[in-house]
Amino acid sequence: MFTQESQLQSRYQGEIRDFWQGGLFEHFVGAEQIKIQYAAFVNSSHERNLVIVPGRIEGYLKYQELCFDWYQAGFNIFIIDHRGQGLSDRLLENQHKGHVENFDHYSDDLHHFIDKVLPEKFQADQPYILAHSMGGAISTRYLQRFESSVKAAVFSAPMIAISSGAAPAGLAKAAVKLSYQVGKLFGFGSTREANYFIGQGNYHSDAFAGNNLCQSKLRYQIFRDLYQAESKLQLGGVTSHWLMQALQAERDIFADLKQLTTPILVIQAGGDTIVDNRAQTRFCQQLHQLKPELFSHSTPIVVDGARHELLFELDQYRNQALSAALEWFNKHG
Repeated sequence: MFTQESQLQSRYQGEIRDFWQGGLFEHFVGAEQIKIQYAAFVNSSHERNLVIVPGRIEGYLKYQELCFDWYQAGFNIFIIDHRGQGLSDRLLENQHKGHVENFDHYSDDLHHFIDKVLPEKFQADQPYILAHSMGGAISTRYLQRFESSVKAAVFSAPMIAISSGAAPAGLAKAAVKLSYQVGKLFGFGSTREANYFIGQGNYHSDAFAGNNLCQSKLRYQIFRDLYQAESKLQLGGVTSHWLMQALQAERDIFADLKQLTTPILVIQAGGDTIVDNRAQTRFCQQLHQLKPELFSHSTPIVVDGARHELLFELDQYRNQALSAALEWFNKHG
């Protein structure tokens, strides 16, 4: 049912192109008067609604194959570009810097999208959520902070916490705080041109060989070609302030676990080096302990061998993730 790599090039030139041309592309004004872009694909015969919440650096244009696949599965599709990335307003003079003033501004925007735009403009309520990476953290905060009619959510490789790599987590967090304080010392306040974290810089196109995102050369190249052609999508590394906000979001997620009342399935990429898989497991375990009747999985569904971008991986991994998501949505239909 889902698009396979052998079909992808021909579908992009035909079915996916035609599908995309039938979409509605608009914006709303989010927190602090930031324009938030979104796309919608609606069919009156479709009875279910799906909100796709992308990860960091991503724009909805990257998700054409995924939107097409879920639309073919009978869902109306709604997808948002987060503030500071995609086609939404950027927040700093250097538009390559990944930045947010307050991490909960992301979930404020998602709240407006789901609880205002969808029912008022599209008469679409009781959606499902499919969120990837940073989108998983944003969706968690949205579900914790607001009453919601969301039926069920699936988080693909969610950014419950960022991986610190070989460095101990405590040392990595101390480095973030030091970089942030040094930036403030040199005049980089959160409301000015915030400083990049150590080693971060403007967008550049990494070669497929050695990348840590996915193992599908075809899907990876489509992504890179798109960002080369659409320079507005390009986003570089993160500011120290963004990282400070991400650390705060991690603390808030675990502090407010009791606020979650929506069934959530976490799908983990076994070979992930971008986010912390241990934090995902801890998240599932604690939710199951708190509300076992609601959170039936005490551990994530693990796709062994997959890298971070499960939704853009080789078919053998992507099919597993999408099938698990569809089964979860059907279970909560």
